[in-house]
Amino acid sequence: MALLDDLPFEGTDLQEVMARVDPMLGAAVQSLDEGTPLRDGLQRLRDGETLAQIMGLTAEDLEVLYALGIRQIEARDLDKAADTFANLGQIDPLEARHRYCMALVLQLQGKLQPAAHMYMQFLALDATNPDGYMRLAELHLAAGELDEAKALFQETLRFAGDAPDHAETVAQAKAQLARFDNEFKSEGV
Repeated sequence: MALLDDLPFEGTDLQEVMARVDPMLGAAVQSLDEGTPLRDGLQRLRDGETLAQIMGLTAEDLEVLYALGIRQIEARDLDKAADTFANLGQIDPLEARHRYCMALVLQLQGKLQPAAHMYMQFLALDATNPDGYMRLAELHLAAGELDEAKALFQETLRFAGDAPDHAETVAQAKAQLARFDNEFKSEGV
């Protein structure tokens, strides 16, 4: 099975999903008494606010949670890090780095397919970030999907360009591509 087979959102049109969800939220809002916190919260959600906004969380609050998740990754407390980044992904769903960190946790746990799916979500939010392509390439390499891995290492270099802040990523991608010229040559890649 290829890593990116059966993506849960493949072929799903966002407008179609919203057309199905909006009436449900509308019915839920209407079923509650006016002025109740739940009704107000659901209406704000329906109006496009994130759970973080509804809960009154500030950018600083979210940064503290993000830093906690990073510390959990560094301490290799991956289950707690997964919980932290799953929660951040729910309350602040348009922040790309939460998806990246969740994908990284899944990758460190050896959960290749869920990690690949999460990196795809990250790239949907930050399509030119070379680190997302690099990590996704690593997953394809680990899964033995050499053609996909090679193409993604090349994409990593394309998006990294000459930016000094991506020097380490560029060096890693070049080292992996060198393996294709040496190690994987006999496999026809």
